Amino acid sequence: VVERSNGRAQTFSEKVLKAILNKNGGHMTVGLHSAGVQRTFRVHRLVIETFIGPPPSGTECCHNDGDPTNNRLDNLRWDTHAANMGDMFKHGTYVKPPHLIGEKNPSSKLTEDQVREIKGEIAVGKRSLASIATDYGVSRPQISLIKAGRSWGHVDV
Repeated sequence: VVERSNGRAQTFSEKVLKAILNKNGGHMTVGLHSAGVQRTFRVHRLVIETFIGPPPSGTECCHNDGDPTNNRLDNLRWDTHAANMGDMFKHGTYVKPPHLIGEKNPSSKLTEDQVREIKGEIAVGKRSLASIATDYGVSRPQISLIKAGRSWGHVDV
């Protein structure tokens, strides 16, 4: 129970936030809810923005030790993209693109065969993009990206 300046007491419930290891790059993420809407945030960004402040123009959050799961404040800094890339080379964590395309991306929900099926269904045009998305367990915007060739463009029908 916390007493507010107006003299009324208010009870706040405490919640432990569960961070999830994001497979794409190994960064920790956490889902926060507000008004029934969930947004996902990277933990390192929450930590540095809370204790240091917003990023200066042209900077991004860097991990001093190269470990994207080490989100201690003393391991984080704002720096340029070039400096962050330099850290990746220094720590041996840089992987030359295209390392996460299609099925090689550990976050991928689709296989190349499924994408071929999706592209075939889109070409026929008998079903809505929303129903295709539901059947394949992906979002409607993802199906739109596939249709536009902005996602899975390397897969031919």
